[in-house]
Amino acid sequence: MNILWEQRPVAEVLKRKGLGKETADAGDVVGAIISELGMPRTLNDVGVGREKLDDLAVKCLKDAWLRTNPVPLLEKRQVLDILEAVVGDGKSHL
Repeated sequence: MNILWEQRPVAEVLKRKGLGKETADAGDVVGAIISELGMPRTLNDVGVGREKLDDLAVKCLKDAWLRTNPVPLLEKRQVLDILEAVVGDGKSHL
């Protein structure tokens, strides 16, 4: 994370967002950058609500890239747990 703090524009954003180099973790830093860029932070932000998660989980299990995940995801419930954590409920998850 030090490399991001060494970039003046990034450091200015992080400080403006109230983050400190000694106290902010990687999630805080990435979240602040994503927010500053105006990028979506949750699935809900891109139109994916809870009603679509079941179908999305099934499709995820068929994706060839899923096999490259360092933690094996073999069951729909595993994928649903992750999707439910990022769908968004008005709170920041990044």
